[in-house]
Amino acid sequence: MLPPLPLRIAIYARYSSDIQSPTSIEDQIKSCRAFIERSFGTTPQEVLVFEDAALSGATLHRAGIQKLIQYVQGEQLDVVVAEGIDRLSRSIADMAIFFDLLANARVRLLTIHEGEVSDLHVGMKGAMNKVFLKDLKERIKRGQLGRMQEGYVMNAAPFGYRTVRGVVDAKGRTVNGVRAIDPENAEIVRKVFTLYAEGRPAATIAKDINQLGVKRLRSTCWREDNIREMLDNPFYIGKIIRQRTRRQRDPLTGKIKVIKTPPEEWVSIHNEELRIISDELWQAVQLRRQRVITRRKPAPPKKEIASHQRVLTDYVFCGCGALKHVAHQERYVCTNNRYQKTCSNARGTKEQVIRAALFEALLAEVAKLPALRSTILRLYDADIRRRHDLDRQQDDLQKKINRLMIAIENGVDLMNAIGQVKALQAQKRRLQKTADFEAIPKIPTDAAIKKTLYRALDALRFEQEREPVRAMLAILQPKVILAPIVGRYHGETITVELPQDAEPWVRFWMRLEDKRPARPI
Repeated sequence: MLPPLPLRIAIYARYSSDIQSPTSIEDQIKSCRAFIERSFGTTPQEVLVFEDAALSGATLHRAGIQKLIQYVQGEQLDVVVAEGIDRLSRSIADMAIFFDLLANARVRLLTIHEGEVSDLHVGMKGAMNKVFLKDLKERIKRGQLGRMQEGYVMNAAPFGYRTVRGVVDAKGRTVNGVRAIDPENAEIVRKVFTLYAEGRPAATIAKDINQLGVKRLRSTCWREDNIREMLDNPFYIGKIIRQRTRRQRDPLTGKIKVIKTPPEEWVSIHNEELRIISDELWQAVQLRRQRVITRRKPAPPKKEIASHQRVLTDYVFCGCGALKHVAHQERYVCTNNRYQKTCSNARGTKEQVIRAALFEALLAEVAKLPALRSTILRLYDADIRRRHDLDRQQDDLQKKINRLMIAIENGVDLMNAIGQVKALQAQKRRLQKTADFEAIPKIPTDAAIKKTLYRALDALRFEQEREPVRAMLAILQPKVILAPIVGRYHGETITVELPQDAEPWVRFWMRLEDKRPARPI
């Protein structure tokens, strides 16, 4: 009987949110290492660690767990260890899929809390975790509503208010959720309501406030929609409303959608101490808002397209520094001009014109790139050292096999020697499989590297799919700047700013050449 091969063990650790301490992951890994030592009676020479920080366990859309799955599918593991099933996933469906992946790859799942995990654990713990999540949401909601009934504000207060710090209750505990009127900003709020009631358009009010230098919370400029949100917010008459929306996770994509709830599900209280606007002024503003909304044309239905629906979104800028986005007749226009009214550039350029100029600049830059091979070698340094270590281990095994073959020729115990040779050959085959799984591409000459980059960009220039182009842009991070042509009434100059260092280009080449799914770029 052949001796068993060394176990290939992986640890998975996760903590849920920014509220928890990041040291939670370190503690989980330390506990898992001790558990491995107790369970197998020895400390493994090498343990792979996969982790996800500040991410919910309600979905498998996490970088750490996805990389672990790739190693499982690549048959690179024998045992996966975690603190508990809930660290891997709190979803019944996701946990069942993950457990099936492990079972198909003949990988054991061990946890500190449950021991060796079986189908029974997955079903029962999955149901318990789902109930836990539901109960947790209800407890949080119930606690927040209770605090709200006591007069506290459990969400961010709008412009015109400030957070009161250092408040303690009768038991000496710090009290959160205390808000007070900010006198200076409250005057701005009253001015906005008064100007709108007098007939001033929301866009003009936003422009006037920006010229006064009034800063908005978490932003530098006011936009027309910010003014509308202020005018529609009953917080300014002391009416605090919760549960106007709910969050729902898509079971297929894992993305969270915000859904409006019907008014009968809203919960509201009145706090006169937080009133800034009188009832008379509020009613006058709401009457005008209703007239404006009635006259407005109905908005077209939203397209069922993901965010960043345009290829160049986030990479096109106006000369003033603001982003440009697609608006009139498929043209990229300045957001500062359209919303804040702080930029005079009302011109726009069509996407196909910008795209052609961008790729022309990218292709021209490739020809001027310095030697990239040395940078590639530096970035692959850890992988190269890992490959050398795997090669060394295979050489050592082959030397042992050769010595045993010589010993067999010299007349040692044949059956015992053959068993040892087969065991060593099995280890060598496993190492070779690992080396193939973790293989790095052959690093060619600098001329060949540039040729690969040029061909890839030339193909992407006419690529119809959005994602391949955006993947390239995410690595290279170009910046396209559009500015009015001086002396003309239309048209814009196009300036393309590209990365000055070689590393982004190297990472783009690595993305093109490196087919290993587990390697992050």
